[in-house]
Amino acid sequence: MPHWLWYVGAAVVVGIYFYIAWKEKQKTHSEYAQLASGLGWHYEKYSTDYNSRYRKYSPFDDGKRPRADHVFHGSHRGRRLVVFQYSADFEYTEGRSKRQHWQVVVVGLADDVSTLEVGPRGTLGRLAQRAGLGQSTGDDYFDRRYGVKTADKDFAATLLNDDVRSMLRRRKDDANLLLHGTDIVTWRQGPLYPDDMEPWVDFLNDVLDRAGLE
Repeated sequence: MPHWLWYVGAAVVVGIYFYIAWKEKQKTHSEYAQLASGLGWHYEKYSTDYNSRYRKYSPFDDGKRPRADHVFHGSHRGRRLVVFQYSADFEYTEGRSKRQHWQVVVVGLADDVSTLEVGPRGTLGRLAQRAGLGQSTGDDYFDRRYGVKTADKDFAATLLNDDVRSMLRRRKDDANLLLHGTDIVTWRQGPLYPDDMEPWVDFLNDVLDRAGLE
């Protein structure tokens, strides 16, 4: 068999693979668009805004070629919402990278608020203290579990009142919160799952309701 036939065959196999992957992606877009329509929401394949909107803040401040795909826009409990899949490339060995994914949920606020970050104590807590932005709530159990980073101590007290801290303490998994501009944001590692969107939207709305924020 001529050697060139091997190259042709390999090219055909690669072409078939990418065609199947493309067809699957189009099917996913169609299914997500139908889901969004059924919820009274709007679906976009990708966003050139949300891939970089939070790049100053962890975990969005690391990795290369950030993307925001499968973007849902809508409203829930009287507040606007955005849910999307965020991803970026991370190098683990020289010359080789792996793409990591997060499901990100955003709920809108009526007014601008001070920037505030809440996350599992560890890197966030240490960096916040070094930057002079670490805040203690006076709740020993909460402060051992979570780090709080903000320049606005009064806003931290408003957001992290007794009711909100109690809700966060009761969670089995550690929560992440970012308040920036008119957004409150949370995320978890892994790709977007449609069945997992509304529980996280409800979580953010519960935080805002308990904090008395519109």
